[in-house]
Amino acid sequence: KTKREVGFWAWRWCNGSCIVFHLLTRRPIAFPGHCVYLFSHEQVVEEYEMRKQKRAKLQETGGAEDQEEIEPVQLEVPFEACLKHFFRQREIADFTSPVTKEKGTALTSLRISSFPKYLVLQMMRFQFADDWTPVKLDVLVEAPERLEIERYRGVGIQEGELELPENTASAPPAIVPDAAIVAQLTEMGFSENGAKRAAVATKNAGTEEGMNWVLEHMNDADFNNPIVEQATPEAPSKPAINREHVSNLEAMGFTATQAEAALGATDGNIERAADWLFARMDNLDQAIAELKNANQQAQDQSAEQDLNGLSDGKGNYELLGFISHIGKHTQVGHYVAHVKKSGKWILYNDDHVAITKNPPRDLGYLYMYRRLD
Repeated sequence: KTKREVGFWAWRWCNGSCIVFHLLTRRPIAFPGHCVYLFSHEQVVEEYEMRKQKRAKLQETGGAEDQEEIEPVQLEVPFEACLKHFFRQREIADFTSPVTKEKGTALTSLRISSFPKYLVLQMMRFQFADDWTPVKLDVLVEAPERLEIERYRGVGIQEGELELPENTASAPPAIVPDAAIVAQLTEMGFSENGAKRAAVATKNAGTEEGMNWVLEHMNDADFNNPIVEQATPEAPSKPAINREHVSNLEAMGFTATQAEAALGATDGNIERAADWLFARMDNLDQAIAELKNANQQAQDQSAEQDLNGLSDGKGNYELLGFISHIGKHTQVGHYVAHVKKSGKWILYNDDHVAITKNPPRDLGYLYMYRRLD
């Protein structure tokens, strides 16, 4: 290359994002500690060559080098762009239709069925290097104090659409997640439930296979949810009351109603039921009435949730607080919290608590929002 050509000099640590940034902006950029420099015109190239020669002379004479700081260019990503990426339409290759049993290509997208009272958003502020070590991303993403996501509400099956039938094939034997794979994936920063899903999905093939699965599915809506085993239809929700246990408790002087209530409160365990009864001898009838009332309220609440769904409202939220990380690496550093109370932002840093006027909403890891009702 000649000096009149657009110059690009980078040491081996430079990655593709540097090149893209250079091509899009033609701005000088420097990442301290990585020795990456992008130059876009002849004057900057000449200044760099002069500094290089000056450093060489100083090294020969043993002089001290002037520390010229180059302000790094920090990437800013709009919060709205993150939302659009998360809710974007995705393509599923090798999708097997439960109707035709043929493989093809399918399209899928994520939507929200109901908006809870509290909403927690996690910002994925790290990526993995070639050796699978997590690397913190020095990127600014400013989370809004008011969040409106009603447009991402699911609308269900539309006219002309048909719901895919349930797969009635017998389920394969349950796969127990390999503890070693789960441990290695959680050490990389993923949740235990996500690591278990990766191990099960890859049939415990290994950490690398699990890592590849994680990178493809980490944005799935159920990625951090526990793996729920399908219950057999024959299994009752509660164990039936053992009539022999009822008779044994009656022999101790309790009525059948009292015995049944105690066994119901202790999952049918006769020893615990006896302890439960003797511990409430002074007000046994009142304790049983309170137990029945609590059970009825739980049944009513469960029926209401099944009928109306979980707590729902408009997808409009306000920011309550967030957690951010201080440090350049994921393995070390310190976490602090900012919480909004009475219209003021409060910094919580261990035992240090102070009011702050400019909370770093663009550096958060976890954001807590409350629905505006």
